[in-house]
Amino acid sequence: MSFTQEPSKWNSVFRPVVYQHEYKELSFVSVADVGGFAVITLSGFYAWLGVTIRRIYIGSGTYQGWHTITASTATTITTGTAYISTASGTLLLIEDVQFEIYVGYPSGTYAVENPERLIATIQPAPNLTGQLYFDIAEYLKSAWANDGYAPMVAPPANGVDVNMSTPFRVETLGRYVSEGTTYYAAYSTIPTGTLNEFDLSGVFLSTDEPVVFSCGCTILSQILDTVIYNHITCSGVTYTDEVKNFQDDEIFEFMDGETYIFN
Repeated sequence: MSFTQEPSKWNSVFRPVVYQHEYKELSFVSVADVGGFAVITLSGFYAWLGVTIRRIYIGSGTYQGWHTITASTATTITTGTAYISTASGTLLLIEDVQFEIYVGYPSGTYAVENPERLIATIQPAPNLTGQLYFDIAEYLKSAWANDGYAPMVAPPANGVDVNMSTPFRVETLGRYVSEGTTYYAAYSTIPTGTLNEFDLSGVFLSTDEPVVFSCGCTILSQILDTVIYNHITCSGVTYTDEVKNFQDDEIFEFMDGETYIFN
């Protein structure tokens, strides 16, 4: 069991964060009439068949469509579908699969404020052609729930800001267990492609001018591999797109509760 589509390294929680899951495909060599129902003979031997599988999808031919499994052996599948004629081809085994969504750091400095934790367990349904796509952006937004852990919707911090982003991963449950690859989500509306270009180039997330708050101070932010780093200043700074040319000035600590969202 595997994902054929996964998120990018960096993702905005106000944009889709999509996974595509691949169901196992098997070949079948014939279909027999048993009591008026279609019984499919597979081309191989599958001792585990039927453990978590109750449906199949056939993408073309005489039996194109969805079929309920009423019984199975290591080499045959009995369906609840009326027999039409013999056939051969391929089918998808539609397993009931659950996924766990985790956010946070499993260890290290940032795990103190943002420890790894489970935020959702989901069982998405396949589409009409047996493909399973699911978007976890809404679940990731829930990480900013002000539950006592970072990330939170909060005034920006100078330096590494643990409230502006979080690691996340999706773990597969069931017969196949996978811990999943770690990716990163930013509290942002920036398109995914652009966000990852910022990661690779190191330019500031505000590409033209720094964000100016009502207090008169400004903020420029950048991705530093796996975290977001803020440069907050209050006067006399010349901003450029090159990190190496940025000059620090007086650091301002926001006390007026303003919230910063990348856009």
